[in-house]
Amino acid sequence: MNYIKILGMFVLAFLMIIVAQALGAIFDEMIPFLGIGIIISALIYCIVIYFFVRLMIEKGLKQRRVDYRIVSPHFDIRAVILGIILPLSVILFYLIFVPGEFKISHFKTQDTLFRSLFWDIFQVAVAGAIVEELVFRGLLMGYIEKKTNIVVAILTTSIFFGAIHVLNGALNVGSFLQLLVGGSLAGVMFGLTAYVFRSIWASATLHFFWNISQVFYITEKQVDDKVFQYILDSHNFALTGGEFGFEASIISILGYVSVIVVLVMLRRRLRQ
Repeated sequence: MNYIKILGMFVLAFLMIIVAQALGAIFDEMIPFLGIGIIISALIYCIVIYFFVRLMIEKGLKQRRVDYRIVSPHFDIRAVILGIILPLSVILFYLIFVPGEFKISHFKTQDTLFRSLFWDIFQVAVAGAIVEELVFRGLLMGYIEKKTNIVVAILTTSIFFGAIHVLNGALNVGSFLQLLVGGSLAGVMFGLTAYVFRSIWASATLHFFWNISQVFYITEKQVDDKVFQYILDSHNFALTGGEFGFEASIISILGYVSVIVVLVMLRRRLRQ
């Protein structure tokens, strides 16, 4: 019976995200000027998800948000340090060891320039981090932990996290598998962060820094909607991340694993 309830919670969480995104997108369409609509859209996205999650925990499950690691917003310096080191290490590895060309895109209008920057900053980095941590490491991980244990909770939500990102565009088998592995390991990393620091805001901090690093976009072919780009000479999907991008690359995966190791060591130290 527990497994049916857990599956139902996954479906509900997925629907929550779709509805919240749709509501936010309305404002993006209504106010296209200088990317202001994107900022409002991101804000609406966060607010709607927050109240969805709060309603589910407090009214639906009759429990406290703090029991789901949804505490008052705060920053943990250790999460900040990890958040800076991870993307910086990955980017520097590419710049030093993987040949490529740095380019700055030129946009025809200020509107398109601001939309590009604001999308990466507010929609991907800020809203993406807050929403996904509230849902995956807050509601889902907390719920499954209570039904099973923390190991099952972290692993199942991480696989779901990776699977959700497959919807962003991995088409061939190689890209699909690479994204599923990379996305799942990233999910384990974020889940452990929330668990070790007992707060989704720690994992949201790490998540934010990882997402904001995409303002500096690493790709195998130039795209039109990114300002700062590093175009790789290599087309090896292990380095490029395949169709999804460098977040699923072996370099990023090694970064996730490194942070996971640090978190496990930190957890052991805190228990002593």
